[in-house]
Amino acid sequence: MPEDYVTVQKAVWAANAGDRVVVAPGTYNEAVVVAKDVIIEPSSGRATIQSVEVSYGVRDEPTVFLVNLDVYCPAFIRDRPACKVDGARLVMVGCHVRSASVSGVVAEDDWAQLRLVRCLLHDCGESGVFVRGAKCALDDWRDSSALTPRRERDCGLRPSGSSVEAARRQHCD
Repeated sequence: MPEDYVTVQKAVWAANAGDRVVVAPGTYNEAVVVAKDVIIEPSSGRATIQSVEVSYGVRDEPTVFLVNLDVYCPAFIRDRPACKVDGARLVMVGCHVRSASVSGVVAEDDWAQLRLVRCLLHDCGESGVFVRGAKCALDDWRDSSALTPRRERDCGLRPSGSSVEAARRQHCD
């Protein structure tokens, strides 16, 4: 990718469960929907994807890994986080996340599982991470936008009746 496929979404559609989707460094102005076990990562350096939604597949809850990606949702798109997980497992490693209008990462159902490892969340409209009903583990993550006073902000994490486990202390710059 991109030699083989024009978009990240087309590469994800063509991938088999368990495949690695390797993207060239650059910016991909597209929303990517993933409903199968895949790893998405750049071939070198970093790559930027407009937004990623991970949802359940036909039979099983997929596990999706996003590695060393910048994921964002621009200000002109309202009410959509940069990343959303619904009925699936999402592991983000070394990612940078920003979403101008709402939370950067959202996990909102009883089957969703979210894990952030060495991630930076910044410039998020409501909170860095919003969790309701989902299981969430946060390993050494930062929300640098947490210094900006906003309503209902609790250092970037906004749990709502969820099971949130902080595997390591969460940092606010």
